[in-house]
Amino acid sequence: MALFKKIFSKKEDKVSKGFYLLTVDKVEKNTSDTAVVSLTIPEELRSTFQFKPGQYLTGNFKTSQGNFHRSYSICSDSADNSTIQIACKKIEGGKVSSHINDQLQAGTQIEFMKPEGNFILDSNAKKVTAICAGSGITPIMSMIQYIERVGGQMDLFYGSRNENEKIFKSEIDRTSDKISKNYFLSGENKDGFIEGRITPKTLEEKVDLNSDAFYLCGPEGLIFSTKDFLVEKGVPENKIRFELFTTPVSVKAKDIKSGSATCHVAVTLNGETNEMDVDTSKMLLDSFYKNGMEAPFSCKGGVCCTCKAKVQEGSAEMKLNLSLTDKEIEEGYILTCQAVATSDTLKLTFDE
Repeated sequence: MALFKKIFSKKEDKVSKGFYLLTVDKVEKNTSDTAVVSLTIPEELRSTFQFKPGQYLTGNFKTSQGNFHRSYSICSDSADNSTIQIACKKIEGGKVSSHINDQLQAGTQIEFMKPEGNFILDSNAKKVTAICAGSGITPIMSMIQYIERVGGQMDLFYGSRNENEKIFKSEIDRTSDKISKNYFLSGENKDGFIEGRITPKTLEEKVDLNSDAFYLCGPEGLIFSTKDFLVEKGVPENKIRFELFTTPVSVKAKDIKSGSATCHVAVTLNGETNEMDVDTSKMLLDSFYKNGMEAPFSCKGGVCCTCKAKVQEGSAEMKLNLSLTDKEIEEGYILTCQAVATSDTLKLTFDE
């Protein structure tokens, strides 16, 4: 009987390196096109999935159209270590967002990497300002819950086309006066809402430039116009943090020239070191996969930092960076999806 079980029992799928298996507890619609996914964290993984308000999860989603890596902001309270929630807005033609909103069910197991991201609430800040639109509210939600629980103050400026599309509105409405709420509607005029988009002009009348930190999340037009406005008004750039969900069309990649056609790379991931020769005109991440190495990634557009690695010897240069901090760059970190080797030899690690 033991031999029979060994031969005919279903073989368990192997979990990808750097990922952990989490189970979907429930999928709830927050708006008609946005789903909130609750994931159960096993006790042995609770320290691994501790997160800071504002971070995200990268998952390996298995859909009918194939497997895809996608990153989604965490929208739950960091105090709950048994459950973690992400929010996903359905986009037209989106393979994974459509799968999550239309097909994902409780009981499904999904591979996730540990929480990542630099769009993090400063726990020492007494007052912060959050300016967001659309699904840009999702990382702000974990910040709101932290402030409600621990203390502090947030001035929230939140835009959407209409009231029905305003994700987490009922949850935000239930918060205390620690959260100052400024709702904008660009597609309709209703009592209790500010008509129009969030612009420098509307912010100038309401924003507190003395806030300890500013958090911007949403469309690139909102983020970059708001950032420019704040800087022009004298807000130090190190007080302004932003997160993009897509690579902006207005940002051009740098043109980088390397002296050699190839580079010998030694790259460490999960304690294992692989050596390979790579084309210096190709992105390092692409070269890793071409050589059979499954390095971590998600957006492949310089927006998230899932593919972050640290250069230990040699040099590499990024064509685009929209997520690493200046300090991380000084410490030698690169986004491998946007970096090319610029030396004859290169040693880097994903493990630091």
